[in-house]
Amino acid sequence: MSIKAYAMIAVALTVFAWATSPARAISSGIRHCAEHDTITDKLSSKYNEQRSGMGLVGSSGMVELFTAKSGTWTIVVTQVDGTSCIVAAGNSWAEYSRKPKLSGL
Repeated sequence: MSIKAYAMIAVALTVFAWATSPARAISSGIRHCAEHDTITDKLSSKYNEQRSGMGLVGSSGMVELFTAKSGTWTIVVTQVDGTSCIVAAGNSWAEYSRKPKLSGL
């Protein structure tokens, strides 16, 4: 597995834990939740964001990263009951890739 894949998994797990924390849910009114299709359709039509990564969090749910060429990004968490929530969003997303160092070649 690549470094990028490990980094995405770490981010996904952190965001999922943060987003589904009962304390966060009670103390914050900024989560926007709806059916998955409603959220993804809005991200596509309003921000031109498309899913660029996803990961499962055990049997607890799924984390998705949506990005656009303009640099906007959104993280969506979908719980097992089918509820999807936007838990983070921002600007200036940049993709990068690291090539693994090959020794002995």
